Amino acid sequence: MFIYPVFNGSPTPLIFWYITGLILLIEGILQLSDHGLLGVTDLRGTLVGLGAFWDTLFPPGSASDS
Repeated sequence: MFIYPVFNGSPTPLIFWYITGLILLIEGILQLSDHGLLGVTDLRGTLVGLGAFWDTLFPPGSASDS
């Protein structure tokens, strides 16, 4: 797939397509988990709870309750 550059800019670097694909893959796995198709019922909550930067965004205990 090739996206034509706008205003004679350079084409999209391939690494951005890989990063986008990885993000979509992770989100797809989390969506399947949310619907219970993977057998893991709270995969998204586990990953949010393990994220090091979430502590300052949520009050204590609220991230694990999601």
